[in-house]
Amino acid sequence: MSLRRQKGFTIIEVSLFLALSSFLMIGLIVGTNMSVSRQRYNDSINNFADYLRGAYSDVLNVSNYSTDSSDNFNGGRSTTAVYGKFIVFGEAETAGSTNSGTTVYSYDVVGNAISSSIASGLTGNTILDMLQSNTIKAAIIDNTDCQSASACNNSFYRMESYNIPWEGRAESSSGALARAAVLIVRSPITGTIRTYTFSTDSGSELPSFHLSLGVASARDNFRTFLSRMSQNDLDLCIDSDDNQNTNRRDVRVIGRASNSTGVFLVEMDGNDSKCTGRG
Repeated sequence: MSLRRQKGFTIIEVSLFLALSSFLMIGLIVGTNMSVSRQRYNDSINNFADYLRGAYSDVLNVSNYSTDSSDNFNGGRSTTAVYGKFIVFGEAETAGSTNSGTTVYSYDVVGNAISSSIASGLTGNTILDMLQSNTIKAAIIDNTDCQSASACNNSFYRMESYNIPWEGRAESSSGALARAAVLIVRSPITGTIRTYTFSTDSGSELPSFHLSLGVASARDNFRTFLSRMSQNDLDLCIDSDDNQNTNRRDVRVIGRASNSTGVFLVEMDGNDSKCTGRG
């Protein structure tokens, strides 16, 4: 009687198959996770750049508003004008607290509306000088306080917070938390838009503009701070836990820019990038 030989896999062959399958699955999972992280990082950068570009649109298409009934805002006629946007990076919400770098604060810049005859007297001054003048008195004031304070009749305020998606952080070129500001403002005379910037690596040089300080302090901090703004380019290095690169992506704001084209992304490994290395 002949013996029939059964065909099948040995234990060694099955073990090899399972091992190879596991390696392939691990590689697929790692590759997928890296792809997701890369996409998240790119999304945070592009969303942040779009946020800055959108500020120019807000300045171009301003709308007057007020919570004070004594101020005439019907049809846009008002004693107060919106002159621009003030965007702050690394500002603490309250005294003694810290900003993780993911939250950006944006304020409306407001001041007295002026007639053409008054504007002629300001000719020759820089935009910053005009905003600080007693004629315009640019400020950021809390509208909740203005509802009951007669001294706020000609001022109003709006602050908005923006969080960089996927825990993105705005940093300086050194890798420290970005302590910087961007002012996008219209000339009270010509309506021309200009961009001013400020940046420092010193932890003590950026005041708080939050209303926790009180209305007067927030207003005074802002008006004093205007003299420290310049028309230098500002490089904001965006990093996050999803960044798989050795460098960070540079979002540059061009000083003197008059529109949203002044915000652009610098090539990560390009010679022009100020965001090499990570903190």
